[in-house]
Formats: sequence, structure tokens, C-alpha cells
Amino acid sequence: MASTKIRINVMAPAQLVDELKAVAPPGERSRFIGAAVAKRIRAIQYQAAIAAAAGAWSDEDHPELMTGEDLVAWHRAINDDFAWHAARMDRTMEPAAHVPAGQ
Repeated sequence: MASTKIRINVMAPAQLVDELKAVAPPGERSRFIGAAVAKRIRAIQYQAAIAAAAGAWSDEDHPELMTGEDLVAWHRAINDDFAWHAARMDRTMEPAAHVPAGQ
């Protein structure tokens, strides 16, 4: 999906601009900078979400998950449940017309 593009002007250290020119050819620099900025924004949002979730889990609320062995058993149960549902879906769903059989 194409989004509206807006021209902005930014200041950057000369060395950074030289490095940008060395790795991103003309015509690709806006896309390169946009991808880098988007990645940094996602990282900031991720850190904010982690900070907001701090304290949401307490050992008292989940005594069944106190040890490493408990976590392994829980993870194994989740995977087994997923595998059962996936196998059931494979048996009950017909392949899409545009997907070759076996894929």
C-alpha cells in the first residue's frame, strides 16, 4: 500500500552524510533513511511497551511456573496443543485452488 510522501529537511553531520552516500546510491537514499527511521521508531515503541508491562507478571499469580522445568513443561504443552490443531486443520481444510498440492 502506497502512502503519501512528504518532503522534510534534516541536518546531519557531514561524516554521516558521506557514509550515507557511500552505501546508498542516489534515488535510494530517501528509502534508506526512511527504513532506518522506521526501525528506530519500532525499537523505541517496543521499549515503551516493555516499560508499560513491567510488573504485569507476578510469581504469586503463577505458582505453576516457578522453575525452569515448569516453564519447559508449559512450553511443551503449548507446542503439543498447536501441533494437534495444525494437524487437524491439515485434515479438514481443502487446499486453495491456486496453491499446488503439497505446498
